[in-house]
Amino acid sequence: MKEKTVKHEYKTCPRCGTGFECKAGTILQCQCYGIVLPEKVQRHIEQTYRDCLCRQCLLQLQMTEKTDNTGN
Repeated sequence: MKEKTVKHEYKTCPRCGTGFECKAGTILQCQCYGIVLPEKVQRHIEQTYRDCLCRQCLLQLQMTEKTDNTGN
């Protein structure tokens, strides 16, 4: 039986320029797995960027939204 090989993509974050490995084919191992973004942030990302963002940028956007909502 032939094993299925999942290919991962090496990408450059369009927000900060950092290189990272996108594992969308194995989502549980992807660097973005587990990050929950508010709908407003998701829309901003979709409208602003054409590709995946790195984990650090996703976390920064997530924190920016939390800070904006608390008024800090």
